[in-house]
Amino acid sequence: MAAPTLHFYFNVNTEGSPTWTEILAADIIKPTGPDTNATTEVYDPVTAPGSGCKIAEELWVDDDSAGSAPFAFQNTAYDGTTADLQNIFRIFFATNATSTAPILTAYDTSAHAADPSKEICTGTTTSNSAGWIKATETTGASSGAAWTTCGTTSAGSADPNCLDGDQRYVTCAAAATADSQKLFNIVIYVPDDAGSGTTGHDPVLTCKYTYT
Repeated sequence: MAAPTLHFYFNVNTEGSPTWTEILAADIIKPTGPDTNATTEVYDPVTAPGSGCKIAEELWVDDDSAGSAPFAFQNTAYDGTTADLQNIFRIFFATNATSTAPILTAYDTSAHAADPSKEICTGTTTSNSAGWIKATETTGASSGAAWTTCGTTSAGSADPNCLDGDQRYVTCAAAATADSQKLFNIVIYVPDDAGSGTTGHDPVLTCKYTYT
């Protein structure tokens, strides 16, 4: 049996009426502040908090596929809080099934080295050495409202968990059947000791799976 073809999506409508727009291989997911302007492609940087951690207010995808403004689309269901949501991020497994439960994680680069070094994966002192991307599977039900605490993570597989290569990740509850989906809620933190700019903040979001 061949491998499934994977498609990643963000919800560009509401939690109750999701509309899924595909995130292509060259696209860039960008956490931003509250004033990003898609028409002019002006991204509002996330301002680090005075102390502790905050959740990025918005999530956007820079796609550049249209060749003219607007260059981006927003995950409008993501609200920058600890909300109890189900329809934020979707992975669709086209044509074929997986033989084991898929894993969601993040790596430094597309080389997928097992132990990332970028601070968005490894964390900082303020985030208690926990990565800044946190996810939970929501295929069967919404996430609940208390899963996004900054600085809490588990080695290996856990749900919810921060995404840090082969060190920390989320394993789905079951294998994916052919032409099925897995849903996730996802948040991105910014701690007060975050470095500036994109250095250390450009991981590769990855779904791992096996097939027969």
